[in-house]
Amino acid sequence: MKRLAGIMFLLLLVILLWEARQHLALREAALIHQRREVADLHQRVIELEIEKNHLQEALRLRLRETQNLTEQVEQLRTIPAVVTAYAPLDPHAAEGMCYEGDPRITATGTVARPGVVAADFGRLPAGTRLDIPGYGIGVVEDIGSALRQAEGIRLDVLMEYREEALKWGRQTLDVQIALDRERGGEP
Repeated sequence: MKRLAGIMFLLLLVILLWEARQHLALREAALIHQRREVADLHQRVIELEIEKNHLQEALRLRLRETQNLTEQVEQLRTIPAVVTAYAPLDPHAAEGMCYEGDPRITATGTVARPGVVAADFGRLPAGTRLDIPGYGIGVVEDIGSALRQAEGIRLDVLMEYREEALKWGRQTLDVQIALDRERGGEP
């Protein structure tokens, strides 16, 4: 009987060891699977880091290109112009010299006022916004016969009084075509 109890004990011990070994084998398989997942994740992190570096470099290149293009646009929208002034609203304004027709109305049908610029519409279309040094922002809304006959870009800025126009005189300036940000950068 003692012998049978000893055999039973050994058999129970073998079963327990076998189950423990099976349990350890399952845990080891799970651990190997987890290690593979960690290795895969580590590899993916490395790939993402490389991709991030490539994207950052591409972004730096695009920013440089954008900056270069912005500088080119700035250069292209600067035009040298001979700028004179006229005062069609001044009581001493002479028809034919300061204006033709109704001095209160521009060639585009708008009201004559400071900020109006006369130009050759063939060179600068009506509605073009200009930033003129010493004058500020003006809009091409008027024409003048002398402007159409001149070589290069000629502008006439509207002044309220003849004295202001005479004081302005004739200036050669670098004029900026002003971009209207609200209309998507159009002049």
